Amino acid sequence: VSNWTPNLADVELLMSVYVAETKSLNDHKKRIILHQKIIQLYENIVHRKTINIAMDEFLENQKLMLTAVRACVSFVTSAGKDLKQETKRAKDIACEIAGLECLQGKISPSVCDVKTKKALQLAQTWLYAF
Repeated sequence: VSNWTPNLADVELLMSVYVAETKSLNDHKKRIILHQKIIQLYENIVHRKTINIAMDEFLENQKLMLTAVRACVSFVTSAGKDLKQETKRAKDIACEIAGLECLQGKISPSVCDVKTKKALQLAQTWLYAF
């Protein structure tokens, strides 16, 4: 049996499932866990490189980057003080994503609702505050 290697579409599907699940939950702690899963998926691809997909395609995909930045911002703004280290890491990742070229300028309305746009704006505020 060969090892399965996910592709960009698989990552997109997984993130969309996490987002859909987050929207359907009323449990604050479970939403935080799902935000963490999105953040971990981003880290596994970009920093740890444990998921081998085309990095340029991943980082240029507005939908995926907006999903990740929204998860980071939601985590930062809703996680408790007991998750201080994780919150700092999520904020750093949000800033990293907010500075990506694909998120500068025009963003397709089909991939960005009002809450996501506000999350991106907050992440950009953090980025330029350094």
